[in-house]
Amino acid sequence: TNVSTTSETYIDTNLSVSITPSSTSSKILISVCQAVHLNRNTNAVGMGLRLVRGSTEIYGGDQPYENYYNAGGAGDTDVYIKVPMIYLDSPATTSATTYKTQFRRHNAGTIDCQNNNIESTIQAMEILP
Repeated sequence: TNVSTTSETYIDTNLSVSITPSSTSSKILISVCQAVHLNRNTNAVGMGLRLVRGSTEIYGGDQPYENYYNAGGAGDTDVYIKVPMIYLDSPATTSATTYKTQFRRHNAGTIDCQNNNIESTIQAMEILP
């Protein structure tokens, strides 16, 4: 489902996966392919994208722009990209754990995820000790 924002505060992209590790020593490999659309009229538009476990950021974000994309220049611009993220997590739990992506706008314009039904994917794989 398309999610759109003009906010400079992180919001959910509605892309998530849950996994229940069988051991507290297990690692979880998260693989994401996030479809993103950046649209701007006359000002540059950028976005931040991050991976979250529960409510804790574990990869990406604004500092130091690990996942930051910018469409600059004059005139209208539409940029469609699929952003890959791979992260190896150590959640140290045997409880159900949810991973999700979040995004935010920088500058002006609009940012969409899953725009025009362009598919995004997220997978979680347990790696046993």
